[in-house]
Amino acid sequence: MEIADILRPLSIYLSEPIMIRLNFLVDVEALEPDEVSRNFLKGVALIKKEKEALLQWLALHS
Repeated sequence: MEIADILRPLSIYLSEPIMIRLNFLVDVEALEPDEVSRNFLKGVALIKKEKEALLQWLALHS
């Protein structure tokens, strides 16, 4: 199995605007990359999340 095959399922979640937003959070807002990625993965339900906590985080970073 190639790395592209492993990562392909993520491609449906990572549009250009989303990538720009994630990079903005790291580069401009100075959030840690692991925090941004963890919250993104929680947001698209690829890892477990507390819905209320995610909604609060999104409200603060939108």
